[in-house]
Amino acid sequence: MMIILFLIIMIFFFYFFQKNELFDSDPFDTYVINLRKRYDRKIDMIKKLKLVGIEPVFIEAINGKTLDRKQLIKKNILHESPEIRKMFLGELGCFMSHVEGWKQIAESDKDYGLILEDDVTIAKDFKKKCIEYISKLPKDWELFYVGRNCFRFFENSCYKGKPFDDNLFIPEYIGYGTYSYFMTKKCAQKLLKIVYPFSAPVDVYLHDLHQEKKVKTYTLQKVIAYVKNHKDSDSSKIR
Repeated sequence: MMIILFLIIMIFFFYFFQKNELFDSDPFDTYVINLRKRYDRKIDMIKKLKLVGIEPVFIEAINGKTLDRKQLIKKNILHESPEIRKMFLGELGCFMSHVEGWKQIAESDKDYGLILEDDVTIAKDFKKKCIEYISKLPKDWELFYVGRNCFRFFENSCYKGKPFDDNLFIPEYIGYGTYSYFMTKKCAQKLLKIVYPFSAPVDVYLHDLHQEKKVKTYTLQKVIAYVKNHKDSDSSKIR
């Protein structure tokens, strides 16, 4: 009886420590932005990421409907002027949700983190590919997009740039979307000092930083994450 009990205890400790070692050894944490009301998407993301060996941390997205535009301006979080398009409430909530992700990365004990939006679809070997590609990036990289949209204004220029290694390259234009990207801890700390007040959607903001050479950005010719229908985004529906 004592032998059986001993074996059960040993199996329990082996399983417990092996499981924790599996996730603790990951070089990055994964943060998923998810509206509280979209529990269906949360469950879907847990299933998707489990298949590739990723245990996500969920960030409760800020619902744009709850925001007061005048208060954001007053607190110097948002800047508006007649020369630029007024951001939709959904875009405001989306931007501020991503900033929460940057805070998590900035305070993490890891060198970089992955931010995903809850409508993303990932490749079967997603985690393996991410680690492989990141190992090939230069030490001073700051942003790495593993998914992006190249349509409308960027359709012809999105795939132009400076080849780096096989599928990796420095893009002339990043394109649209912030549904799947890596950010280094140093980059997150840097952006948190300068992000407010913002005046454009988060994907445009990061794209402009890249254009101004304020952030070292890399991406893929063939992405390993995508959204099936960008028009189905929750933030695009909140005006």
